Amino acid sequence: MQITKDIIKVLEAGHAIANEKYYLRLFDEILATCMDFTNAEGGILYIATKKQLLRLKEVNQKVDLDASETSYPDEDGERIHAEKQDRDRFYYVYSNPEIICIDNIYEDDRFDIEDIKEFDERHGYKTSSVMLAPIVDSNDKVLGVMQLTNCRTDDLKEVV
Repeated sequence: MQITKDIIKVLEAGHAIANEKYYLRLFDEILATCMDFTNAEGGILYIATKKQLLRLKEVNQKVDLDASETSYPDEDGERIHAEKQDRDRFYYVYSNPEIICIDNIYEDDRFDIEDIKEFDERHGYKTSSVMLAPIVDSNDKVLGVMQLTNCRTDDLKEVV
């Protein structure tokens, strides 16, 4: 029964996340768990640091882009700066903590998607659906933002 499998997944994920002692590995576990739960082909994770967002990890199973160990960013890590904040989807979710589901990212004009277009062209990939979600603590403080791409049905045949 699918509901039972989903409950087991959630419980296992909760256990793994609750027992993680290291902040950055906790984010790594959250991204991996959410990708698994939604059958996402890809995921990107940004963490909040001093009023800006810092790209922590990007994974895409279809193009074999998988940092199996999180590459912890240094001062040269990709950051979202004020000049990009007006149409940046990550900063939008950081500032307005809500889940955003976009069925066709190429038809949605709310956000700048140059990074997606460049990724797709460079890797011969086709990003269709995108889900963005804030990562919040128990006090509703936004700790980061996660993007999942091309989430698929349970039989892995259809992107939803």
